[in-house]
Amino acid sequence: MNTLAIVGAGAAGVATFIAAVRAKVARSIYMIDPNPIGPGAAFSNTDSDILCNTSVDTMSVLHDMPLDFLEHLRCEGYPSTAESFVPRFLVGRYLASRFLQYSAIAREQGVLVQYVCSTFKAMKVHSHRRYELEFYDVQLRPSPSLWATDVVFCTGFGPPRLPLVAQPFYNQPSFIKNPYPEASMLAMIPENSRVLVMGSKLSAIDSAIVLCRDGHQVTMLSPSGEFPSVRARFMRSPKAVFDGEDIAALMKTGQHERETYSPAMRYSYVKYFSRVLRQNLGKDWSLQFSYASSVVDRLKEEVAIAGRGDSHWQEYVVDFMHAINRLHSKGDVYFEGFFHPAFERLLYRYITALALPNARKLLKYIEDGVLCVQSGEITRMGYSQGSPHPWRVNWAAGDYRFDAIVSATGYYQSRYVMSDNGKIELEVGGDRSKNNALTILPTMAGAHESFGERESIWFLGAPARPRLWVPNALVVVTPLANRIIESMGQLPQAGSAA
Repeated sequence: MNTLAIVGAGAAGVATFIAAVRAKVARSIYMIDPNPIGPGAAFSNTDSDILCNTSVDTMSVLHDMPLDFLEHLRCEGYPSTAESFVPRFLVGRYLASRFLQYSAIAREQGVLVQYVCSTFKAMKVHSHRRYELEFYDVQLRPSPSLWATDVVFCTGFGPPRLPLVAQPFYNQPSFIKNPYPEASMLAMIPENSRVLVMGSKLSAIDSAIVLCRDGHQVTMLSPSGEFPSVRARFMRSPKAVFDGEDIAALMKTGQHERETYSPAMRYSYVKYFSRVLRQNLGKDWSLQFSYASSVVDRLKEEVAIAGRGDSHWQEYVVDFMHAINRLHSKGDVYFEGFFHPAFERLLYRYITALALPNARKLLKYIEDGVLCVQSGEITRMGYSQGSPHPWRVNWAAGDYRFDAIVSATGYYQSRYVMSDNGKIELEVGGDRSKNNALTILPTMAGAHESFGERESIWFLGAPARPRLWVPNALVVVTPLANRIIESMGQLPQAGSAA
């Protein structure tokens, strides 16, 4: 009798749970998370101005019902189309609703479903498909352990990543370490404040939008001072245009030139992508991109291009993601560092592009003079209690005064490692991950030299980052959840030979 433990109960955890219920792979399923099941960290927002940057079309948690989220929104009376960018809290509600629906189905099948409101501590592999999981309760005290035959780790990213210069101010009340939940961030900032937002990517943009809306004067600062690109929709691709083998050959050819990122290597990347775009976009692909040097001019041009419906490159982003991720089944090479970092950052501008409604809001706030964007790295920070605008921050442009600082510089990548005492533990930003990290196989199963047989230990969502690109996108997570559950059902039972 199989017992499945799903560690992490956000989007990836719910997708795994639904796939497991539909495939009837376990008699007991435990959902393990200190937070409520469904929204997870990604969709626990409450503010209607915090939008998904992916369209409704790609947000279904049911692999064979790609418009299930759209149907859910219609049943809820929320006006939307497959192209819509909707508030993130609606996805959280959807995930919670589908979990309840499939919990009822599981119980009708005689499956025990139990929610464990605890934090994962460690897991011991006692023998083949005989795993003991240890936890902390909400007060971080050890909780009773749980035994399972199958485990899927669906935990998200680690804690917020803080620049070194900001770490001494960790406990300062007007230093907000994480912009989420956004209601907590807003509650910590006095009215009509000058706010520095550290970062210029998606979470920083969310922060800037709600802060400007609520009457604050906002400066965004990042080393690049660059926004993601802009798209009018993010939908499943109409056809496959990217060939995984071509991409693999391109990356392999350039490996010996990665240290210098030579002009020849850059040209080979540009030549490949321009050929694919030229063959499939049906018009001059170069007219679909902005070449402005100023971040504001580039935002303005990209908003105009997307608004006219001319950003046809957006139709093939999902196909590119799938083509890259299909390569993981072709061998045991991780994709971290396959592209030169500079070129990878360029690709991510388009893969993680801004939803057009948010881009328009940003542009309006910039034009209204309540938001500015700068490039640079902070060299000094200081705080003077009781002073007007108590924060003093220095970067290349000079000294500036602020009332509050919001850090939106991303999150630590978490990995699962084998500890010295033979237990699997979650490590965030430590050194052990370099040598003791579990290997993620092309099947998304975990492997380690201490395992005697193929174990039923799997990774989905953010923990799969070494193996996949954009591993937490629902359009990636949902099919992989089904593949993992299918593979799980093909493993030898506990106590049997491999």
